[in-house]
Amino acid sequence: MKPDQVFPCQVFLRREGYLVLRYVNEEASEVAGMVIPAGSITLAHYVQAASSVWWEMYYPDGAHLADLIHLTSPVQIRTAEVEYTDLLLDIWRPSGEQPRLLDEDELQEAVAGGYLNAQTAEAVQQKAREIISDLAGHVSPLWHKLDPPEAEASDV
Repeated sequence: MKPDQVFPCQVFLRREGYLVLRYVNEEASEVAGMVIPAGSITLAHYVQAASSVWWEMYYPDGAHLADLIHLTSPVQIRTAEVEYTDLLLDIWRPSGEQPRLLDEDELQEAVAGGYLNAQTAEAVQQKAREIISDLAGHVSPLWHKLDPPEAEASDV
C-alpha cells in the first residue's frame, strides 16, 4: 500500500459535510499517458462519508483537462485535514472523452497480497461501474454549480 500523502492546498469552498480544495501542480506529472502540466489546477471535491473523491483538473489557462475519480474508504472531513484510504481503483475522463477505469491491476495485486479483501475489492469495482454509468448525467466542471461568492481562499 502507498504511504500517507500530504499536499499543500487552499480551501476553495466549505459547507457542512462538503469541502472543495484547490491544488496547484508545482511540477508536470502524468495520468494514464496524459501530461498534467506544471501550473495546472485541481479542484478536489470531498463529501463527508462518501466513498469517492472527484478531482476536476484544469490547464494553467483554465481550460478543463480531465476528471479523476478516486474510489476510497469513507471520507472524513476534519477542521484542518481530509482523511480517507485510496482503494486503488480510479476513473479517468479526459475532457470530451468517455471515462475509463484505471489501476485494475493494482486492485488485484492488493487482494492477492492480502492488503485488501475480495469483498472490498468487489464493492469498489461495483461502485466504479455505478459512477461510470452515472457520468453521462454529469456535466463538467462541477464547480460551476457552486456559488462563487462563497468560495474562500484560506490555507489548509
